[in-house]
Amino acid sequence: MIGKWVLTITANSTLAGIMRSALEKAGCQVVQSISARDGIRLAQSRQPRLIVIDIESIEIQASELTRALKRHAATVSTLIILVGLNADETSVIDGLEAGADEFVTSPFSSPVFVSRIQAVLRRSCRFWSDTKNPIKLGGLEIVDGTREVRVNNRTVKLTPSEFEILRLLADNVGRAVSRREISRAIHGTHHSSSERAVDVQVVGLRKSLGKYGKRIETVRGVGYRMRPLEVTQKP
Repeated sequence: MIGKWVLTITANSTLAGIMRSALEKAGCQVVQSISARDGIRLAQSRQPRLIVIDIESIEIQASELTRALKRHAATVSTLIILVGLNADETSVIDGLEAGADEFVTSPFSSPVFVSRIQAVLRRSCRFWSDTKNPIKLGGLEIVDGTREVRVNNRTVKLTPSEFEILRLLADNVGRAVSRREISRAIHGTHHSSSERAVDVQVVGLRKSLGKYGKRIETVRGVGYRMRPLEVTQKP
């Protein structure tokens, strides 16, 4: 049971019906919009836990709509899933770069659609034992229990996917982590995203971390690694 209400934005009545049926069977309350403008209004007034955007039937680019939602205080933390049938890689990357948390290719089966939504919700709400010590790498601190990231005691806002990437790299300091491994950490074992999509999310993570983002090194032909702290030798 998902147990949250969801806003869907699509002008495709067939897709709208499929999504409503799947979501309601999973325990969601569903509100539907047929336009980006109305979708923004509903999102800001109702503040859904999750928004599903059909990238092919709305009147503006999905990336533009995603940015508009992420700029508003009421929806800055709202999870966003993009769906599309004939989406090219550029559209997918643009959407993820704008702040979307997942992309689902349609047509899809109801169980697959719901499982992908549940995976996104788990990533955003997962809590570990409160007794687990935060990961500290110099001035960078990662608090698993509250999913907080702080840089020099300043809280940094990350998307759920960016947090998963950072936690994976921080748990494996000094080791090269493949793009496939990163993708699985974000999306689960049975899903993979393009290498370019992973690269885009790493770019966003580096930018959010400021100078600490430079510690995330590209390992050519493999993926990324978190560079260990330099140890200063005493004379």
